Amino acid sequence: MPAPTEAPAPAATAKITRVIMANTVPLNESNRIWVGPWSNLVQNDPYGETLIENQEITSEPIPALAKSWEVDAGFNTWTFELQEGVPWHFGYGEFTAADVAHTFELLVREDSNSNFKAIWLTATTEIHNDYSISFHFDKPQLTGGRLFSRLQGDLVIQSKAQWDEAGGDDSAYDDRVTGTGSYQYGGRDLGSSVWYEKIDYDHWAGENPDFQELEWQWAAEQFTRLSALLAGEVQGADLSREVQVDAKARGMKVVSSNNENNQSYGFFGGTYLSTVDSNLEPWPDGQSPNYTGPEPWHNPLVREAFNVGVDRQAIIEEVYFGNASSVYVPVYAPFTEGWSDRWVDEFDTKYGYDPERAVQLLAEAGYGPGEISIDMISTVIPGNPEIPQLIQVLSTMWEAIGVDTNIVELEFGTWLDTVRDHDIHETFTILRNTPIRTTQEGLRVFWVSPPDGFLFGWEDDVVNEKYDCLERSLDIEEREQCARDAGDYMYDDFLTLPLFQTTFDMTIDPEFISGWVYPGVGSAHPTHVHNIKACPVGTERCD
Repeated sequence: MPAPTEAPAPAATAKITRVIMANTVPLNESNRIWVGPWSNLVQNDPYGETLIENQEITSEPIPALAKSWEVDAGFNTWTFELQEGVPWHFGYGEFTAADVAHTFELLVREDSNSNFKAIWLTATTEIHNDYSISFHFDKPQLTGGRLFSRLQGDLVIQSKAQWDEAGGDDSAYDDRVTGTGSYQYGGRDLGSSVWYEKIDYDHWAGENPDFQELEWQWAAEQFTRLSALLAGEVQGADLSREVQVDAKARGMKVVSSNNENNQSYGFFGGTYLSTVDSNLEPWPDGQSPNYTGPEPWHNPLVREAFNVGVDRQAIIEEVYFGNASSVYVPVYAPFTEGWSDRWVDEFDTKYGYDPERAVQLLAEAGYGPGEISIDMISTVIPGNPEIPQLIQVLSTMWEAIGVDTNIVELEFGTWLDTVRDHDIHETFTILRNTPIRTTQEGLRVFWVSPPDGFLFGWEDDVVNEKYDCLERSLDIEEREQCARDAGDYMYDDFLTLPLFQTTFDMTIDPEFISGWVYPGVGSAHPTHVHNIKACPVGTERCD
């Protein structure tokens, strides 16, 4: 097991007390970890901690609130030995196994919208003593190193004592939620911001932030975030690559995650083609209850036409200014199960830009110019500010091959509900996988049917079957083959529109910030906020 990182250097003397970061608006402004999906946890990260941390450079799992862990031979039971003497903020006593079990119970509530609720529902907890707890899963859980960390999981530990003090009322954490991090919750201005204060005692793990206060400021429009940065109202902002150019011309600089953590790809809506659910149980009527009839892109020739009608290299250069790489098969990367170099070797031949071939493919499928129309959903997913621009460019390219497009703008929360409710018929929408999940978890989140699925981009029996294999098998060769089969199927049948892979970037003001090291494990924001380094008093700029 990797050793913890070394304690950071003493805090620098910052020029300002509060460092402010302009971010996109979260789905829910709330301290309740169970009310929203994973990206909502931007609000919990500064004060809350997980059992396992992620190393700031590599993102490898390292001890955090759990000082060590063991896994049984079948990967059904994960046992954690916990840190002792970790204080809760605001005098709520010490962290114990009861807090871990309590947090688990929050995430499996009936009204929970946790990304990983389907996995938590397959588990039970067993407290051995105040500093030891086990999670027992119904099925093998090979991805615990991610599930229990911020790299993938949502188990940000909450205080049972604070919950009990409020009589178990849902509002227990609303006014001032406690945590164990090096920042503590300060307050919230609904519709505007949330802020945090540096604790006035030594953090249990030695974290020592340079700034006394940290604020997330919400702004839906990136040009509003840019204006605030240039006016000196904030010291950092989440901006698209296009807007970063303007910011850098005005003296700002960009800090990026140490890993490409963000994959984007598009799904053609209404492809609910399964006859069985994710447990391979037949649907009552022999087909998915969400299937409403054939759509043009149920034909692989149409999906291929959409793909070869896109000039990906031009988009990388014009939208991302060269700061992106290609996604070959969604949720796969060279380090994940099932990866095939064939996908890279053949990509230009199979997916390369060829608008004439796109027109021919549509004709072979029986469609002439203007006979296919599609609504293209434009929304800003936190951490993916380029999506509206991508939608505009893709619309232009598809119009050029004879497809009628209509851009529909949706607020993020409405968009998420639409996708989760299987209500994206006759549409195209862009999803993202960040950070890059394991193959098994990526399939669960985006590709499989209920009850295990979360964001239902594509559903059919082939993917459900391969996911079931990964969920149940511990045989390395069998798992590799099942993962490869799923990836080959996605690739060869053009199930999606694979797009781009990027780092997570923040544009910062070097007058106040000298740097920020984070691995790329946050879905909608950078993590490791204790690593925001001040440009110290007496220094004009830290370039």
